[in-house]
Formats: sequence, structure tokens, C-alpha cells
Amino acid sequence: MKIKNIFFIFLLSITHLQAIEENQFNEIYHSQVLPYYQSFEKGNFQSIEGVPISYIKKELEQENGALIFVLGYGESYIKYAEVMYDLQDLQLSYYAYDHCGMGFSGRLLEDPVKTYINSFESYVTDLNTFITDIVQSKKHKKLFLIAHSMGGGVATLFLAENPELIDGAILSAPMHKVKMPIPENISLFITSLAEKWGKGKEYALGQNGKINPVDFEQQNTCSHSKERFYLWKKNIMREKYPQIYIGGGTNNWIKELIIATKRIRQNGDQIQTPFILLQAGQDDWVDNQGHLQVLSKTNFGKLITLPGARHDILLEKDEIRDKALQSIKNFIQSQLEK
Repeated sequence: MKIKNIFFIFLLSITHLQAIEENQFNEIYHSQVLPYYQSFEKGNFQSIEGVPISYIKKELEQENGALIFVLGYGESYIKYAEVMYDLQDLQLSYYAYDHCGMGFSGRLLEDPVKTYINSFESYVTDLNTFITDIVQSKKHKKLFLIAHSMGGGVATLFLAENPELIDGAILSAPMHKVKMPIPENISLFITSLAEKWGKGKEYALGQNGKINPVDFEQQNTCSHSKERFYLWKKNIMREKYPQIYIGGGTNNWIKELIIATKRIRQNGDQIQTPFILLQAGQDDWVDNQGHLQVLSKTNFGKLITLPGARHDILLEKDEIRDKALQSIKNFIQSQLEK
């Protein structure tokens, strides 16, 4: 191992986790995190679905590799500004993009809050395009993925299809199986039938575009952190950037999601990339049994359970979030040693 790499790993090992504490959150976020995020470059590339995909990047001259963010349902890269700020000491270049039909990226329907995609595989193709055309336009020592929820599902499919491209991946509450009010196969049957009847672009049963009041006590099922919840759900999504808000899924989107998650669970044996899977013990959105099915088919994954965590692990309260961040740092450090 090179002396420079050994020195970096030593420094990282003695560095305390520099995450923002909740009692200082608003002050430090606006005085330090936001200016850091605003230093990123912005750009666009074309989705396979034909709309512009918005992305950001921060490339370091002296780096240890690149970290690519693959986001969850309805998210935007601005949501991860704090995570990027907290992981700076890894000395990685950052790349993040908003999925087709989400965040600051283009929509496929006239109604901008309806979630629609022609094929779930389009998300995987867009990730491949992003890496090939944007990330790899600069040479990197190593490539890492960090992916949350729906993005975790996209990343898992990508890893199965590209077993040697990525050096390591972090999957945060990945959408390998969705918790649904009715059995998965019945939901697939209903949405498939609706699509055949020409209703693929209509909201699926129980889905809508209603904008509900933001209430931490009544509405929140994603995080125990009131500060981070309100920053994302209210300050960013509702007040400053209302254009990034999306509602529920259409029939075709739900159908494609179910087909994709079934494929994820079937193709776990094709994953040859080292990864850690951060599992939320109190997840109301993802069925954790799907994680176990994927992990049972590959020797490259490690399960890290966070018993008290809700779905949005990286927006959780300090006690949970700090453990997740330390697991991420330890994992990346271990891959940099190789």
C-alpha cells in the first residue's frame, strides 16, 4: 500500500465524526452546509426517456475516489447537502442527479406531480449514462455508490448488471420490496389491468397529488429528527423549491416498481460488488424481508441494522444518524485500503 494512502487512513481513523448536532442544526446548516452546497457545479444530461436530468458535482483535484448519490422517491440532491458536508474528510469527489420525473429533472406528463415512467429500467439506464458521460469524464481512483430507498433499488439492479464497475456501495433502506396495503401480486394485477385499459397515466388506487400540511407529529413516518424533517419537507420542498414536489404514483409506475423489485430479489446472485446495507428497524415504507432475500443470494453484502431508525436513515436523529455515517466511513475506508 502506498505511504500516502496509509497516512490518509490513519488520519481518518483518528478523526472524530464531524456531523452537525441537532441543537446547532439550523445555525450551522445555513452558515456552513448551504454555502458548501452552493459551491457545486450544476449541469444537465438527457434521460433515455427524453427529458433533461439535472445533476450537481464537486470534483477535487486531490481525491481518493468518487462518491455517486442515487436518490430515493421524490427526492432531490439538495436533500443530501448535509450528508455531503459530513463526509468531506473522506476526500471524495461528489456526483448526484435527480431521477427522471423527480426533483429538478424534467417531467414526462403535463401534470408535474404525477409520478410516471415508461420503464423502471430507464432509471438504471440513466444511472449508467450519468456514470459513463459525467462521472468518468474525470479519472478516479475508485468509484463508490451511496443509494437510498428507490435509488437503492435502482443501484442494486445496476450492480447486478455491471458487476465490476463499482468498487463499493452503500444501500440505505433500499427498496427491494415495498410495504403495500394489499398483497404485491394483487397490486401488480390491478395496475397491469389498468394500464391495459389505457389508465397507465392515471393515479393508482389510493394515490393522489394532494399537498398535505407538513406536520411532524401527525404526518411523519420517515425520521425522528424534527429539525431535519422540517428542513426537507417544509423549508426546501414546500417553501423554497415547490417545483420539486411530486405526489403519488400512477398505475404504470406502480406496476413497473413491483416488476423491478421482484427482479431485484431474483438477481441478487449477480452482485459481485462489496456493499453494506443499512436497514431501518422501524421502516414503514420498505419491507425488510426483501433485503434478506437479496443478501441470501450474494456473499458481497453486509447487513447493518439500526433498530430505532425510520426509513430516512440519513435524516434521522443524531444518535441513529451518527452510527450510519460512521458505518459508511468505515466501509469506504476499508475499500480504500484495498
